[in-house]
Amino acid sequence: MSIYLQKALMITLVGVVLVFVGILLLWGVMEALVRLTSSQKKQDKEPEQEDESAIPAPQQAAAAAVAAALLLSKDRITLPQLESSALSPWQSAHRGQQHSTRK
Repeated sequence: MSIYLQKALMITLVGVVLVFVGILLLWGVMEALVRLTSSQKKQDKEPEQEDESAIPAPQQAAAAAVAAALLLSKDRITLPQLESSALSPWQSAHRGQQHSTRK
């Protein structure tokens, strides 16, 4: 190898090492700041609270039964199909633009 290539590789290696040392140093400083400035003290036990918005098991079972019955029923509800000529492509494009500009 030429001497210039060896010097270039050595400079690159030193740069990579310095970057990782800097990242680790910043990580350590941030960790120290978090530990020093945190106002909450760690507790040995974790209080477990039930989610008040959770649905009780009997209601979940009823909802699952209704969903299964609707899925298995032969009388499925179908929405009426709009005619394809109800809106022209020009009208569809402009209505889409109107909806996006209203927000």
